[in-house]
Amino acid sequence: MDLAGKTIAITGAAQGIGRALALAFAAARSNLALIDIGSERLEESCALVRQLDGGLRL
Repeated sequence: MDLAGKTIAITGAAQGIGRALALAFAAARSNLALIDIGSERLEESCALVRQLDGGLRL
């Protein structure tokens, strides 16, 4: 399934399965909306996505 350019919203994106999904969808070149109540860890997830993808599309 081609997910490039599709918009994906992920709740709980700061750690665990949510973070893993964010990285997987970023690798697939999807647009991401990352959501979590843990802002510090969410920023870590965003940084990882940026490193993987070279740019974060939120």
